[in-house]
Amino acid sequence: MYRPDHSIARLVQYLGLTQVDLAGYLGVSRDQLAGYASDRHSLPMLPNLYLVHLCGKVPPAVLNDPAYRARRLWPADEPLSLAEVLDPAAPGGPLQVGPLRLRMLECKLQAHRVRLEIARASRKLAQALARQQLLPALRADPGFPDSLRDEAREARRQRWLDWLAQDTESQLRAYDRTAQALRVLRAEALESEEARLQALLDTLPPESE
Repeated sequence: MYRPDHSIARLVQYLGLTQVDLAGYLGVSRDQLAGYASDRHSLPMLPNLYLVHLCGKVPPAVLNDPAYRARRLWPADEPLSLAEVLDPAAPGGPLQVGPLRLRMLECKLQAHRVRLEIARASRKLAQALARQQLLPALRADPGFPDSLRDEAREARRQRWLDWLAQDTESQLRAYDRTAQALRVLRAEALESEEARLQALLDTLPPESE
């Protein structure tokens, strides 16, 4: 009815057992079960009936679907939605508000910290761009009357502008757009998680508090 190599491998995989565990259920040694699984010999009659009975109780696709190994059909490998976890019929008892609220506050705090990092990086970039735009106008001759010109002061001003230009270029090179994108993504993910946790907490009855 069942190919031994398929039935044993799929059963232990589907149920999260080892061959030792399954051998214990069948009342044989692991070596006996391994020999059966590799089709080297058969099982005694009663252990074989136990195995057939067990195979008859699992979903048919586990043993019969040719694509089982590739598609991994057992339920734990299917994407699990929050709605399935929140189903009143799901195992695990009622949801506990404390851990949910704690995680929500953690998300809020972490998102706030990341937003501060984003703001600092954005502010530095904006300041550097403002300098870059202003520098050409500052380097030009201010057009003061000859009576007000002071070559020493003007030389000092140009040296300061040289420093400002170098510092501006350094600030622009230091801005990492990839890092900023990652910070924004992290902040948005944390804020989304916070919002979903708050929405979930709003649905819980007062007695769950």
